[in-house]
Amino acid sequence: MSIKGKLAQLGIVYVGSDGLLFKKPVTFAGGSISPIGDGKLFFVDAENGSDYCTGYSPGQALATIAAAFAKCTEDKNDTIVLIGSSTAFTIADTLAWNKRHTHMIGIAAPTPNARARIDVSGTDSATAGIVVSVDGCMFANFRIFQSTSIAGSGAIEVTGSMNYFNNVDIQGQAGALARASATAYSLKLNGAEECRFEQCTIGLDTTKRTDGQILLMDGGCIRNEFLNCFFRSYCETAAKVMVKINDAATLDRSLLFENCKFYNFYEDHGGTLNECFSIPVSCQTHDIILINSWLIGIAEWDANDRGQMWISMPVPTAEDGGVVVAPVNT
Repeated sequence: MSIKGKLAQLGIVYVGSDGLLFKKPVTFAGGSISPIGDGKLFFVDAENGSDYCTGYSPGQALATIAAAFAKCTEDKNDTIVLIGSSTAFTIADTLAWNKRHTHMIGIAAPTPNARARIDVSGTDSATAGIVVSVDGCMFANFRIFQSTSIAGSGAIEVTGSMNYFNNVDIQGQAGALARASATAYSLKLNGAEECRFEQCTIGLDTTKRTDGQILLMDGGCIRNEFLNCFFRSYCETAAKVMVKINDAATLDRSLLFENCKFYNFYEDHGGTLNECFSIPVSCQTHDIILINSWLIGIAEWDANDRGQMWISMPVPTAEDGGVVVAPVNT
């Protein structure tokens, strides 16, 4: 019997240039990664890959994200797969993520600071390591670390809409000038609408900042959601905040934080940040919804009481709902 005949007995039909048709369920003992729709997978391995390879398989992995992104086609749901290793992927200049429905996932243990790591060593002034300017992209299971010493820089900026981030560790303000810059950040939403961040870690608590913010929101940011996210900071300048909303045009309708933790490290518990959010005085009738979310090392949500907060948390003492306090016997 021919090879085609033997395959047919197993439910596998050769259909020429269209590949193989599997007529029975297929189980992969070691797990699998499948393309989405008509999309292709492009593998990247910073330790073992080469940009002279095709990227079509782990054994033919590319070395850089930029080379893989150049191979992606807009609106095809191509996916870049980052193979985690002891070697970080590097971005020497801003990566303009400008192809709709193009995705990136890391293959590593799904922990904060995942071993599928991206280090940003230098960017254009006041620009992020990755700028997502299009819609419908998914990002999952990697860390990005912005180490450049440029004022106003950050790790990720999103200007497109309906994008999804899951288990992405977004670390900005590691460089000296960025730590002291009022416009620096880890994550910036600039006109981004209806994006969802789920189980993400945003910010950095191993380098001390004296200015800036963890999340910066500007432009028309409508109905964005943060679910089960951890915002972290190391700041001993009490007037600085975790989340800054730049102007009244930024919010429209709702901004949701559900099961989120906002943590600021202050050495020896010597003080706290005065507030978590900076909200413009003219920002009226639009709602910041906080459900089961908590403050640690931060005195309150909004010191100016702008009236935009809707809080659903228990009150551990006479403090604002969601402010975590130490037990009296510790």
